[in-house]
Amino acid sequence: MTLLQHVLGVLSGFVAGVLSGAFGVGGGIVTTPAIAVLLGGTPIQAVATPLPVIFPTALAGATRSTSGRSTGWSDPASRVPSAEHS
Repeated sequence: MTLLQHVLGVLSGFVAGVLSGAFGVGGGIVTTPAIAVLLGGTPIQAVATPLPVIFPTALAGATRSTSGRSTGWSDPASRVPSAEHS
């Protein structure tokens, strides 16, 4: 990797973090195209690289959401859209 690619990698990570914090978008939205286009990664590298960050983040969010009783799990079937109600 060249110095320019290192700098672009760091900047794309910074942009992904800022967008995630400010707007709640996933970092994969920024990092996947950045890896493929700016850093010249293969498609599998571009898709697989953000996964080690996305999975624990999603797990922590789900755990936090369920522990605070903000998610009602008592009757999940009532929250699933069905053809009967449309």
